[in-house]
Amino acid sequence: FFLCCKVRSLLRLSEIRYHYNMFFQYLCLILLGLTIETINASNYKLTGTISGLAEDISPSNARIFMDGGKEIAIPRDNGKFYFYDLEVGEHSIEIHLNGYEWYTYLIDVRNDGKIRAYVQGKKQDPLPPQLIIYPMRIAKYIPDPKPWNPLSFFKSGPGIMIAIMLVTTVILPKMMEGMGDPQQMLADAQAQQAAQDGGNATGQQQSVQGGGNTSSSSGSSGSSGRGRNKRK
Repeated sequence: FFLCCKVRSLLRLSEIRYHYNMFFQYLCLILLGLTIETINASNYKLTGTISGLAEDISPSNARIFMDGGKEIAIPRDNGKFYFYDLEVGEHSIEIHLNGYEWYTYLIDVRNDGKIRAYVQGKKQDPLPPQLIIYPMRIAKYIPDPKPWNPLSFFKSGPGIMIAIMLVTTVILPKMMEGMGDPQQMLADAQAQQAAQDGGNATGQQQSVQGGGNTSSSSGSSGSSGRGRNKRK
């Protein structure tokens, strides 16, 4: 009888331990599920795709930077990329791939779990829920040549040198030919000046001679007048 009571007590203890262990395991599972749900409630995942590339360019060559490089995603060969554990708020996305120019995107993660994507500067036009990124245009590392303009050529260094050469070798000699021999021109100017000086001197002599004749005639007329008065 004593042995039977002992066995029964041991069985009860083992049963109690079993139920206690089961309760503890269930409690741990519940706490783990709540923890995972809490983490997922505040951190979200962004899925996107790069498309519109040339056939010989793989999307895996691109690098996608979030928030200035705090997180970097590398697309797969099919163009898909992912960002995990996003915090609530706005995030920026920049794409880097040689040969193309890209828009900058804004990602708005809301408390309700919804994610909205916009092109920077166009927040009034939200993008579809499935973010598909296309290149803006093909990058041009060498600008298109401008049409040739003669004025721009003459404003440049070679154009100015050619203009100076034309003036010194063509225009100035023609002007000198039209002007004549400088020495001959100087001799003619001196001759004209001498002729003018001679004419001025002759005029002065004639004016002096004219003054003398006038005074002599006035003297003779005065003497003849006095003789007449004496006769009377």
